[in-house]
Amino acid sequence: MSLSIEQKQDISTLLKQKIRDKIEGYLSDKAVLEIDQIMLELKATKKQASVSEEDHTRNY
Repeated sequence: MSLSIEQKQDISTLLKQKIRDKIEGYLSDKAVLEIDQIMLELKATKKQASVSEEDHTRNY
């Protein structure tokens, strides 16, 4: 089965688009996970800061 140049270009374009979509999906999923991790770290840091602030005010 021999494909015309136009058919090959159409297939190539479709494959590139599918690959691009997969990569964008992967990157957005990864970004969401990284943002969640950063938010957890910020909450932990904030909680730690408020605890040490309480300890600091208790000493006076």
